[in-house]
Order: sequence, then C-alpha cells, then structure tokens
Amino acid sequence: MKLLLDVHRDGFPLGVEKRTITVKGQKVSNILVVIGKKNPHWQKNEALAKELIALSEKKYPGLISPNISYADDARYNQHLSNGGLLLEFGSQYNTLAEANGAAEALAEILADYLKSKH
Repeated sequence: MKLLLDVHRDGFPLGVEKRTITVKGQKVSNILVVIGKKNPHWQKNEALAKELIALSEKKYPGLISPNISYADDARYNQHLSNGGLLLEFGSQYNTLAEANGAAEALAEILADYLKSKH
C-alpha cells in the first residue's frame, strides 16, 4: 500500500475565517496535514507529507498548508502504513463544493506522485 489517507474537516472556533485558495478559477478549501507521532512510521509519513506539499506548491500553490500539524500523543491510523496521512479539507465553514474542489486538485497531485514512483 503506497498511501493511506484519513480524510477529515478541521473544527474551527467561532469567528475564525474559513480558508480558501483559487484553483482553475474555483474557490477550494486548503488542506492541512496532521501527523501523529505515536506510531513507528511518523518520520516516513512526515517525509511523504513534505514531498506532497512540495509537489502541490509547484502545481497549486497554497492548496496544502506548508505547516504540518503534529500530535505527540496520537497515531491517527498512521501506524498501519508508512504512507499514512490525516488530511483536513478546510473546516466546518467551508462548503462541500470547496472541499470537493480541493479533493480533485489533490487527486491530480497524488496521481503525479504515484506516477513518479514507478
């Protein structure tokens, strides 16, 4: 298994603005990577995240936040694979269309990543 993606939406407190970027003329949510450090693969997962962020910056700058969020006491199913990432597609303030647009853009980046590995 090359990738194991755990997909979520972030929960923002009241008053925090939603985040969007424009991809192909459409507003989409940004994506935050969360890595739990309580698993044996966290450093490999971090390297994968950084590689995807770099690919994303070339294709759709700002789609994936360059600031990875770390949780020292969590594993988020990332112990199941050294290709495991938790991805938060915007927050509860983003629309479904914004999240879906981000997912479509990320799918292109993931396809590019997987093609580069063969």
